[in-house]
Order: sequence, then C-alpha cells, then structure tokens
Amino acid sequence: MSNRQGESYESFRVDVEQSHRVSEVTIAYYDRMAEAYWDGTRDHDVSQNYAAFLDAIGNDPPYSILDLGCGPGRDLHHFRLLGHNAVGLDGSTEFVAMARSYSGCEVLHQDFLTMIAAVAGDRMAQRLDETVLLPETLKTRRKRPIHFQD
Repeated sequence: MSNRQGESYESFRVDVEQSHRVSEVTIAYYDRMAEAYWDGTRDHDVSQNYAAFLDAIGNDPPYSILDLGCGPGRDLHHFRLLGHNAVGLDGSTEFVAMARSYSGCEVLHQDFLTMIAAVAGDRMAQRLDETVLLPETLKTRRKRPIHFQD
C-alpha cells in the first residue's frame, strides 16, 4: 500500500509508544499553562473562521458540533450562544474543566491518540501519513453521536 506520492506506508510508520509519550508531554504542558493559554487566546478575533465553518455546513441550523481540541471553550461558548448543540473534547483536564465552566457545554476528557487507537486500533494509527489538527478551523459534525468515556 502507498500514499499519494507512491511511497510505501512502511516509510511512514509511527512509533506508537513515542507518540503516546509526546501526547503525554503535550497534555501536561497544557495542564500547566492552561490559565496563561486562556489569557493569551481568549480575545482573539476568529469571527471569520466561525463564519467560514458555519457557511460550509449544508444542513439547516441548529447544528450539532464536536469541537476536537476545544481548549478552554471559547468556540464552544460562541456556538452555544448561536443556539447550536456544541460538545467539546480535549486531552487536558484543566482545559476540560475550564471549557465546561465557561461554555456550559458538555466536554469530554479524551486524549486523541487514545481515541484513535480505540476507534481504529494501533495498527491503523501506525499507517497514517499524518494527522493534522487545526484548532481554529477543524470542527466535526455527525448525524450519529460518538460516545467516549469521560
């Protein structure tokens, strides 16, 4: 099997244990820096991102939105104020608590690598070329809910 450039997936193998360590370090950083992160991002004007995202949804509102990597909940709060059913998911326990408090939305505590492994298995996670998360623009919606344990 190969990727778009014709290279074997074998060359893109991911060390799952190393990925888990990177994830743990990253989440620990956000847990330590949660207040500073919130102070530094709370007032960012992301209105054009919100507009582009909502304009791209083909269904009629209100929407059910899953915010992967919701952080302290700024986007959840915005979507909830617009009448949408927003649910957040984050790996940082500090962000989860902040997002629940600030947004009033349901927020699930889940690490992305654990989630991917549970859904697709470590074997699939090892075959991915890359995983790209764009915190301000990547939001996911589904008609059927995905249930994760909190």
